[in-house]
Amino acid sequence: GLSFVNSDLVSSVKFSAGGYDARYGDKMSSALDISYRRPKSFGGSASVSLLGASAHVEGASKTEQFTFLAGYRYKTTSYLLNTLETSGDYKPQFSDFQTMLTYSPSRKFEISFLGNYGSNKYQFIPSETDVEFGTKDLPLNLRVYYEGQEVDRFDTYLGALTFNFKPRAGLSLKLITSAFRTSEEETFDILGQYWINELDNTLNSDTYGDSILNVGVGSLLSHARNYLEAMVISLSHVGSYRTEGRHLQWGLSYQYQEFYDNINEWELLDSIGYSIPYDGEQIILSESRRSDNHITYDQFSAFFQNTREINADGADVFITAGLRGTVWNFNQTTMISPRLTISTQPNWKPDMMFHLSGGYYYQPPFYKEMRRPDGSINEDILPQRSIHLLLGGDYIFTMLDRPFKITGEAYYKWLSNVIPYKIENVRIS
Repeated sequence: GLSFVNSDLVSSVKFSAGGYDARYGDKMSSALDISYRRPKSFGGSASVSLLGASAHVEGASKTEQFTFLAGYRYKTTSYLLNTLETSGDYKPQFSDFQTMLTYSPSRKFEISFLGNYGSNKYQFIPSETDVEFGTKDLPLNLRVYYEGQEVDRFDTYLGALTFNFKPRAGLSLKLITSAFRTSEEETFDILGQYWINELDNTLNSDTYGDSILNVGVGSLLSHARNYLEAMVISLSHVGSYRTEGRHLQWGLSYQYQEFYDNINEWELLDSIGYSIPYDGEQIILSESRRSDNHITYDQFSAFFQNTREINADGADVFITAGLRGTVWNFNQTTMISPRLTISTQPNWKPDMMFHLSGGYYYQPPFYKEMRRPDGSINEDILPQRSIHLLLGGDYIFTMLDRPFKITGEAYYKWLSNVIPYKIENVRIS
């Protein structure tokens, strides 16, 4: 589908492969830092292709107290899916709308709003599957004819309102409120009737490669009505204070999460007139999942970090030490994450910078990570955790009258309590 990053609206995207600061939150592997542009005049863009379209508009008031960004994107991958093993009518459609509004009534105060709506819809009407398998001595063919369709829909809504107060030079105090909602639907009724045939493997035969013997017939009926609603509400304060040679940052956050999950999914397998598994007295489903879960919990987090700048004769050194703490109230888990980064910028002719970083990282599970394959909830689940050690460097140079930066990093990560997942069609479980 579409990623959250809309390249028409952002000014920079910074990716960290590990060893990132305490302010970047509770992620155990990597972090993405997105900065939006501040337009100074009216403008826009539009593009159209066989795979989709996009458009954006931007502008600012005469005094630049008010600025706005808005972008819409549409994407479809129907043309790319016509070569899959199962032929049929594939209609995946992805679209999103994103906006960023800022208003500065004075130099000391600013209000900003970030809004995003994303819709991913998958409609699939299969027609048939034709697969050859087996061995050289016993070549086989599987042919399946289908009836029915699958319609999956995933909608997300995000709104974040930020109040930024700068009472004096170097001091910034932010209050951030945000709400996130996702609505997921997986619905399908598909009947597949299959034939397994032995193929003629006699060279120079007039029927070479054709079916000469039917070795099995059967049917597979799949049904699902799965619905998931999730809501995440957050309230946080983030502060920053800069003095000569020092940068202090801190934050407090409260998050409330609520989930409604209803699963009704089963499969019936019929082989040569018998339901499998065969009981002799009753029809037994080959697979069945049924659950109705309602879960609410909250979490508290806080961080503090200090960056110290040391100016030596041969290089500038930056030392960032931070500590992050999170209380996850689903099963009363407390996570403490110390993190450290040491960077140095030598006084060389090439503009280069080197950094060494590491720390302890936790990631509390989201709802689907807590759900077992049968639909039940793992009450004893633990947050994923990792230890990072990273060594890297940046080289900044000018080419073609434009600035460039080359970044190289090598890292080691020790992970534990890792939660595995499986990708099946468009489902991650």
